[in-house]
Amino acid sequence: MPKSIIPFVGSAAKTADPAAIRTAREAAGLTQEQLADLNGVLPVEVAAWESGAISLSPHEGEMIRWAIENAAYEKQLAQSDVLPCAWLAERRAHFDAMEKRGPRRTAWVARTIDAHRAGCGACMQAERDLPAAPLPPRTPGLTGWIEHAISRLPPSLRLPARAAVTGLEFGSPLFVGMTLVDWLRDPSAGLQLSPSMFLWMTVGTAWLVLTHGLLRPLADRTPRLAGQLWSAALIFPAAFAFAQTDPDLLLRDPWLWGFAAIFSGLIGVVLGRVLDLDDALFSGETAS
Repeated sequence: MPKSIIPFVGSAAKTADPAAIRTAREAAGLTQEQLADLNGVLPVEVAAWESGAISLSPHEGEMIRWAIENAAYEKQLAQSDVLPCAWLAERRAHFDAMEKRGPRRTAWVARTIDAHRAGCGACMQAERDLPAAPLPPRTPGLTGWIEHAISRLPPSLRLPARAAVTGLEFGSPLFVGMTLVDWLRDPSAGLQLSPSMFLWMTVGTAWLVLTHGLLRPLADRTPRLAGQLWSAALIFPAAFAFAQTDPDLLLRDPWLWGFAAIFSGLIGVVLGRVLDLDDALFSGETAS
């Protein structure tokens, strides 16, 4: 894509430049109807953008620019010898809808796609043979800024970074909630802040996200096996941590590990079924 059509929103501008939107669309070889379809609007709205009848914020203009760049990238992919990824094609409409629901959903889509690409031959070939896919513009707010920064990391670092951020995002409220519950049970003891509890909660949440991402490529092919492995990756470390905190339990106690194995197998069946239903849900959406 020509470099001149990318920065059509000035950093100091309060609204997107209507003429630049039209220039970008025409440079990409798109009609107003095609651009409207890419953004989920009516062609009359695109005409209003380009005439200036409807003012767009800089972020909205950047989202339009991203849609145009994506269309050019998809066209380049179709004209190349690289086979398109069937998994992404099946889920594209769903992912696009999720990204329009806010930065948290956008981050979830990015985590899911990055995890899939790590084990997909078609995606890895596209990354080798084609220029990098256009990155989405930064969503306003702290969450959008963090996701924007993570998206610019090397692919191998994105999943661990997102897992660490998720661990802090969900582990911190859990830690605060449990600390308040303990204080309400015994106000005379005062607030007891336990760094070890905070560490376990944040690391545990990050490990949950990281293992899910690492097993995502396997889950695309054999979800039930991925469910068992995911369950084992969660239950056995939890059993080890529990044994460290309870003096009556020994790491060599066969009952501890026997119970962990049975519980892991049962939870694995449930997780495998959930992953399997996830594929069935997407297949149903595609068919409909």
